[in-house]
Amino acid sequence: MEKKSKSEYMKKIKNNINKSHIGSVSVIIPCYNYARFLPECLKSVLSQENVKLNVLVIDDASTDNSAKVAKEWAKKDSRIEVIIHKKNKGHIATFNEGLKWATNDYTVLISSDDMLTPGSLARAASLMDSRPEVGFVYGSAILIKEGETPRKPRTGSIKNYIISGQKWIEYRCKSGKNCIASPECMTRTSLQHKLGGYFSFLPHADDFEMWLRFAAHSDVGFINGADQAYYTVHSDSMSNSTFHDPLIRKQQEKLAFDTLFSRHSKFIHDANRLHKLVNKKLAKLTLIQALHSYCKEGVSETKVDQLINFSIETCPSITNSPIYIVLTQRRKLGHFILLLTNKFYRDMENFPHSISRILPNHIKDYWAIVCL
Repeated sequence: MEKKSKSEYMKKIKNNINKSHIGSVSVIIPCYNYARFLPECLKSVLSQENVKLNVLVIDDASTDNSAKVAKEWAKKDSRIEVIIHKKNKGHIATFNEGLKWATNDYTVLISSDDMLTPGSLARAASLMDSRPEVGFVYGSAILIKEGETPRKPRTGSIKNYIISGQKWIEYRCKSGKNCIASPECMTRTSLQHKLGGYFSFLPHADDFEMWLRFAAHSDVGFINGADQAYYTVHSDSMSNSTFHDPLIRKQQEKLAFDTLFSRHSKFIHDANRLHKLVNKKLAKLTLIQALHSYCKEGVSETKVDQLINFSIETCPSITNSPIYIVLTQRRKLGHFILLLTNKFYRDMENFPHSISRILPNHIKDYWAIVCL
């Protein structure tokens, strides 16, 4: 099959923000024990210019003073509404409650520990206004650690692109990964209500499945050259606590793709091929995770076995791959011997370029895997 150029499936559009008419935005801020982050999140949302917005803060029965903080901000700004749960409902139910509340043209769901960059909403809403076929828009997110001073976001030399939903899904199948942190994403509310909310059986890959679902029914907008949000990483964040286990992550990612193809395959061209493609990629990524895990001291053999078994269940033919062969051989050596030989492998990574040039590609690929 002839490879298509980027221009065939990505169309650059002008970034002209029509300040006289930009669609309205509903901003949902779920919060659970993030009182220390909530003020900065609200400040970043309420300071957005050239866009009409309403904000809903949903406190999911926090045990800190999150509810108090939210109420104080609501007294100062009439655009803010606050819902306080008496009992914790969990993040999926809280997200869906917010989605049902949203009535403006566009919707943004941002965790209370994240922030928007200046002009984020206007840039995304303007793109959505001009392209009704676009179901969601995203851009770049700046990763910051708690207590770290965030760098100044990029705001100039903006280039907007439209990507066909089909191609966006194919990209995700080839990579096997989610490319969106979440706070930098804006959805079209009408399509959101049509497609429904998040699934409770995907507590970690809920947002990823949502983006895939949108792409099956619409095109995708991408804002290039401007940072759209700040994504905060800290010890209490869900990604670093509840779902830190690599096996759970891989299982959830696979389930997100399985859900897409089981429920929306009739809207996706060549769905069977793409499903097989992503299963093979997920299996490979899981084996790489297993290999890295095995090379660490204090490794759990059970965890490695679980990763390997999941990889084989996902794509049985992965047992013929170089990485599976290398992992099997390393386990035969034994973990103690492996640790002793790791320095040798690292040193050999830098063998002379003249030798590398005469080696066949499959040998170089095999050696790269050995040196992981």
